[in-house]
Amino acid sequence: MTNKAQKVSALKAAFGTLELSRDGDDVSVKCPKCAKPGSSKKKLVINLEKGMYHCWVCGIKGRNVVHVVRMASPSTAELPIFKKWGKVSKNKTADEDNADVEEKLKIPKGFRLLGDNFSARDPDIRAAIKYCRARGLTEREIWRYRLGTCTTSQFRRRVIIPSFDEDGTLNYYSARSIDPENKFKYLNAKVSKKDIIFNELNIDWKTELTLVEGPFDLMKVRSHAGCLLGSHLPTDSLLFRRIVRMQTPVLLSLDDDAVHKMHKIAKELTSYGVSVRYVTLNSDRDVGDMQLGEFEDVKKGAKSWHSNHRLFSKIGEIRSGSLI
Repeated sequence: MTNKAQKVSALKAAFGTLELSRDGDDVSVKCPKCAKPGSSKKKLVINLEKGMYHCWVCGIKGRNVVHVVRMASPSTAELPIFKKWGKVSKNKTADEDNADVEEKLKIPKGFRLLGDNFSARDPDIRAAIKYCRARGLTEREIWRYRLGTCTTSQFRRRVIIPSFDEDGTLNYYSARSIDPENKFKYLNAKVSKKDIIFNELNIDWKTELTLVEGPFDLMKVRSHAGCLLGSHLPTDSLLFRRIVRMQTPVLLSLDDDAVHKMHKIAKELTSYGVSVRYVTLNSDRDVGDMQLGEFEDVKKGAKSWHSNHRLFSKIGEIRSGSLI
């Protein structure tokens, strides 16, 4: 039995029935804090690798799964696998664990996970799922990135893409309108973009990080990726400083209309010793318009960045008249 299978078996012993996510990285169980007797709804999500947990209903969350297991089944929490899973403080409760990662940002009220509602009859939920599929996303991506929507308020008829920091705490969200006529395409969390790292929970700083512009681009990359939430990477941003500190190799892929900005980012990163590669799309489509897996072929044409690449880019822009 694999380590992941052992964890699933142990969680089943603690919580009873559970649901494994489509990518096999998370399980959903009934929350021991807020689930009503007889309820079959599984709103507590546990990450099998890191042991972090978060309930979408009551908001309880923490870094150590043992704390919430103890709430459900104190005897099961003493199993050897849980002792190995994380360092346990026997005197610390799940609520106390929750306190040191208190969430300052809240997901929009009425948030509904699309992954829990593939068979929903509500027209707004169905429209949001249809929009995601039209953008080339499968159920796997809808589950993996915790995409959701609301059926009331200003977030109605929007796909909400949440982001979590390295501790599993919500640090940002972007809500994309599914209506083409809506002039306000995005409603974003009122948080400084410089102070957060989008999708930080899924980033391994020792592996080459693909940087794209937006969340839909990120979901199409499929491999290890982050997004700028735009086309700039300020040198005082948390993302820039973390890349430099960890010396994380970077692969840049920005839209064709932001090529000069991409070269500026590359110049700044390489000046701090970061290894940078880049790809140019040379088309009217951005990464978010690609089919799933298509970017892997694009990556094969990636080039290592050198300062003369920026010079050649400027010359090309002058010749095309875009800088005149």
